[in-house]
Amino acid sequence: MDLSRRLTKAKDLLLAGEDESEVPDVIGYQDVRHQWERGYRETLEQAIADGACGPDSTNIIDFPKTDLTVRPLARFSTRDRLIDQKLMGFSSRT
Repeated sequence: MDLSRRLTKAKDLLLAGEDESEVPDVIGYQDVRHQWERGYRETLEQAIADGACGPDSTNIIDFPKTDLTVRPLARFSTRDRLIDQKLMGFSSRT
C-alpha cells in the first residue's frame, strides 16, 4: 500500500475512534477533516520522506482515576498520532 493510502487509512481509523478516546482532541480531529485534501496529507508525506517524523510535542494530562486521585496520561498531537499509526502499522481494527 502506498504512503498516501496508508496515511489516509490512518486518518480514517483516527477519526473513527474519536468517540472512544479517553481524552478527545476535538479541534485536532476537525482540523484533519477540513485540511486533509487541502495539503495536510502531503505535508505528512513530506515529513516522513524527510525523516522528520519524531514527536513534535506531548501533552501530559492529569486524568481522573478516582474522586481524589489522577493518573498522568501522555497524549501525542494529532499529527504525531497519524504518523505513528502509519509507521507502526494500524490498530487491530484494520
